Amino acid sequence: MREIWFKGKTVIDGNWVLGFYSRTAYMGKITHVFITEKVTGCLYEILPETLCEYTGLNDSQGNPIFENDIITYGSEEYTVEWVEGGFEPFSYSGWEDFIKPSECTVIGNKWDNYVIQITWRN
Repeated sequence: MREIWFKGKTVIDGNWVLGFYSRTAYMGKITHVFITEKVTGCLYEILPETLCEYTGLNDSQGNPIFENDIITYGSEEYTVEWVEGGFEPFSYSGWEDFIKPSECTVIGNKWDNYVIQITWRN
């Protein structure tokens, strides 16, 4: 069974947090998006546009791969996106070959210009 985790940047300081996703609504409008940190259980309000789901895959270094991460595969760079029931570029979308997660490397994401270091704890 795939682990379902999310990451997002906090409203307070822009740091990344990893955990469970939840949101609140008032009069039909989403007002706040939260991550409950996986290890401590602390609740953090995050910037909604930075919410990223864990794909259930790890790269060649064992780092978790999230939606909106930028990966390298050979000499090419790809942005991981949710498209029609799967995370591109790992699900079929007319590509001749599937990209193997174990042969790619996370080099950053669409918000940061450097590799994100997230402590992945079970």
